[in-house]
Amino acid sequence: MGRSWKDVKAEKESIDLANGRDVDAARADARDRTDAHILGYRLAELRKRAKLTQQDLAARIGVRRLPGPTEPA
Repeated sequence: MGRSWKDVKAEKESIDLANGRDVDAARADARDRTDAHILGYRLAELRKRAKLTQQDLAARIGVRRLPGPTEPA
């Protein structure tokens, strides 16, 4: 039988700590990225339900698209 997920996570954390990785900071960063992804998804769902395009919503809340790295500023 294989190892449990709990055992795999504990081993990974042990290796990370031994290599000097700030496990708590890494978890917080991962949580922040996940929260941002969820917020973006929810915003998109609400926008679609209101039958607004991204451009329509941006205009309503007063923001504009920033130029990409290959576009003039």
